[in-house]
Amino acid sequence: CDPSLTAAMAAAVARTTGAAARHLVSGAGHDAMVLAAITPVSMLFVRCAGGISHHPDEAVEAGDVTLALRTLVHVVQSLDTPDCATRTRSDHDD
Repeated sequence: CDPSLTAAMAAAVARTTGAAARHLVSGAGHDAMVLAAITPVSMLFVRCAGGISHHPDEAVEAGDVTLALRTLVHVVQSLDTPDCATRTRSDHDD
């Protein structure tokens, strides 16, 4: 994941929830792996009942979804800068 986008996500989590974001390493292959070749990516995980994910029994609480959506709104708002429209993946490569 892109460090600057992940930092923006963490700041948005703190703004939304008042708590520090937990940084997780996902072992699952996500679309983000493919998209990272062309654009900065980050992921926001929503807690699941019992920690179950990628399974028919996966379930989330409506309140957690609301917090996730508010967090994403804050991320988008924080990225609404004049240079954002012209940024590409190559701008973030070392």
